[in-house]
Formats: sequence, C-alpha cells, structure tokens
Amino acid sequence: MGKTKHELKVEREKFQAEVKALLEKYDTDGSKSLDTDEVRKLIEELDHAPPLAKDVNWVMKMGDKDGGGTIAFAELYVVLQKYKKYRHDNPDLLKLITKHDKNSDMELSSSEMKGLLKEVSGGEVSDSDVEYVMKEFQAQSTESMKVKKGIDPDALAKAISNWQDKSIDEGTLFGFHMPKMEVPSFAPPDLSGATAWTDSIFGCCTQPEDRKTGLGKV
Repeated sequence: MGKTKHELKVEREKFQAEVKALLEKYDTDGSKSLDTDEVRKLIEELDHAPPLAKDVNWVMKMGDKDGGGTIAFAELYVVLQKYKKYRHDNPDLLKLITKHDKNSDMELSSSEMKGLLKEVSGGEVSDSDVEYVMKEFQAQSTESMKVKKGIDPDALAKAISNWQDKSIDEGTLFGFHMPKMEVPSFAPPDLSGATAWTDSIFGCCTQPEDRKTGLGKV
C-alpha cells in the first residue's frame, strides 16, 4: 500500500526543511546558492567521506539547470533527491549486471537492459525508458570505459537515478503532480497598414513638402 497524501506532505515538508538547513549551513558567502566548493563540503557531510570529483561534477551538472555555476534552493531540492537515489537507494548493480548480461560479453543489449530495469523498478519498463537509460549511460560513462569493453556500474547507477527521477523534472514531487504551465504563443500584429492608418488620422500634422527641407517659399 502506498503512502497517504498526508504522509507524502509530511515527508515533503521534512525534506524541504533539511535542504533549507543544508543550504544555509554551506552558503558561506551569503549568496543563497552553493558553488562547486560548497557543494563538495555538503556531499562530504552526507556521505561521511570526501566525495569523488566526478560525483561533485555530476551533482553540479544535474543541479545547475540555468548554467549560472551555482545551485539555488529549488535546484538543490531536486538534485539531492537524485543523489540520494544514486548513492543509497539503488541495489547492488554489479550483481544485477552479472545476472542480466546473459552472454557475458561485458555489455548490455537493449533487451538485457530492459530486464535489469524491470528488476530495479519492480514494474513495467517501456522501450523509450530503455532508450533513455542507454543514452544516459553512454553520457555518464568515462572515456576509458567507452574505449574498452566493460560496464561502468557507477555510470549506470547515475543513469538509472536520472531515469527514476525524470518525474521530478516533469513536475511530480513526492507523489504530487504539478502540470507545467503552457506559454501561450504570440503572433506579432500585422502592421502593414499602419502607415496609411496613421496618415489618415494625423494627416493634419504632416508638413508640406517644401517645409521638410527647412526652407520656406520664396
């Protein structure tokens, strides 16, 4: 049985308070946002160990949506949920990779990836889900792993975390759906007749041809 709306609301408010406290603690320059060094210190507290540079870079990439080089509260709120899943909620991927790599070629085909994702999620997985994770996995894989055969479990964990939290980016937080606002399209007005219209209205104010030059009649 899933959580009630009240339980989800309490969970959401608790997490909001935790994120706000972390932001206030590590925002050493008072900018109400965190730069890379401040994010590094925050992750060290969460993991109780100095973080790897690639993890810090990943958090910054996922959180800094506006490209400003910092992460504000709204961005931090989302990215810490992703990081939590990546670091703590995903199962032992090494075992799952071994299990679903049916031909032991140290690669995952689309069908093998689908089987792995089904086991991770405990539900149905669409072909578009598989395609998304495959692309994310390639993007997260290190250059060395792209050159030689092998599956980087760290990259796969990040790809799965991004897939699991796609709903957050699409407007769902803690089970509450918040539809995106549609920006109405705007067609500029046709101004082709503006000159004739203004001339008809303000014709009394137009100057005679001989006065446009600044010369009076002789």
